[in-house]
Amino acid sequence: MNWFINLRTKYKLFFGFGIVIVFLLALTGIENLQSNRSLVQYESILNTQIPLNQAGSDVMNDLMRERVLFGQLLNYTGLTATGSDFTDLKEQFIQQQRKVSIALARTGHQLDNVAREEFSDEVASSYANAQKQYLKISRIHESFQDLAASVLAVLESGNTQSLSGLRASLDENTMAFYASIDLFGYELKNLFDVSKKQLENIE
Repeated sequence: MNWFINLRTKYKLFFGFGIVIVFLLALTGIENLQSNRSLVQYESILNTQIPLNQAGSDVMNDLMRERVLFGQLLNYTGLTATGSDFTDLKEQFIQQQRKVSIALARTGHQLDNVAREEFSDEVASSYANAQKQYLKISRIHESFQDLAASVLAVLESGNTQSLSGLRASLDENTMAFYASIDLFGYELKNLFDVSKKQLENIE
């Protein structure tokens, strides 16, 4: 330490100020790194959760519309299932089925985007629940498509007595659908809420 004691006062001051400046620069660098990381987290949540929430809302509306159209088709029996009204409604239903398939694929894509991001354990848990319900409702929809095709064939054949053999499967699928869509909506909202909470903590 003799070398420091032997220094002139002005050099000691320069040395002291130099240490302070280096310390302040280090603090500024750390703060900038934290700010940049927060900004990345903010943008990732903003760019994944909002599109997912919108896609989820769209697919639920499309699924409900599909069920409504199918319910209207069930009102046609015998000769009425060969008229133009039935044909038009059937075409609307088929188009709606395609729309649902696209909406489900888009929602799955948005869920995949969320999975690539870094998030808290709470968000990860909510994501896993939403993903589980998405897969479940996708399987239910696939079963429904098969059942709907069978029902339409029966209606067009005029042999409505054959519908009785499909009723149990239809009722089971319908009950599973309404239970699952409610859970899917809940889990999506919960995922959005916990992600929003994480976003507020970053801000």
